[in-house]
Amino acid sequence: MLRFLPFALVLALISGCAAVPAETSPTPSTSTKGASKDPEIALRELSNKVQKLTRNLASGQLDLRLETLESEANRVKAARAIQAAERAVYAARDELASYREVESLKERDGVQLALDRSMSRLESQRADLNGILDIYRDEDEARAKDEIIRRHKTSVDFAERELEQARAQARLVLEFQVPRKTEKLEWALEKAEAELAAAERAAERAEMKGRLAVERKEATVLDMEAELEVAQSALEKQRAKLGAKE
Repeated sequence: MLRFLPFALVLALISGCAAVPAETSPTPSTSTKGASKDPEIALRELSNKVQKLTRNLASGQLDLRLETLESEANRVKAARAIQAAERAVYAARDELASYREVESLKERDGVQLALDRSMSRLESQRADLNGILDIYRDEDEARAKDEIIRRHKTSVDFAERELEQARAQARLVLEFQVPRKTEKLEWALEKAEAELAAAERAAERAEMKGRLAVERKEATVLDMEAELEVAQSALEKQRAKLGAKE
């Protein structure tokens, strides 16, 4: 398990200890060049090494903490992206279902109703015209006969034109507008589903990258701790050796 130094100690070590000059050992003379290192000098060198390793460990622990926070932030960001993509899929799916099951049927019924009305009106106008023709069939000298017949024929002509327009409108809605709207909504759903899949893959990549980065930082800190323990052990042994000589 990683042992994290207290945060205050970490800052003190980074800002303060770095400014403390390391004690320099005197240059050995030529006469003592082959002799063993002075115990006091060895103690100071070990002490300096422990201080340096302690500072490095504090920095490594801070780096690990930052990496862990960044990894968690990326994970939350990826999860939110997935949630947004899921909502987009649900919305696209609902819109497509609503159009298929309600709106498109309403549009089909609307144009069919208009078509039926036009056909009924044409039949009615034709029936009226035939009735007028029957009435005036044997009355060649009836007043306003030609005008009345003309008006009814005009009504039949308008009814025929309205029927053709209703048929064209029905064809436009049934053969073009409804299929195109359905296809557009289906494409929107496919796009939303693809974006959801991409968000899920991105989240998986972010999770793996974050975990790998944190594990590498943890390994680095573990190595630093091990190196520091070795140095501290050597320092304690040197201090004990000097104490035994005294």
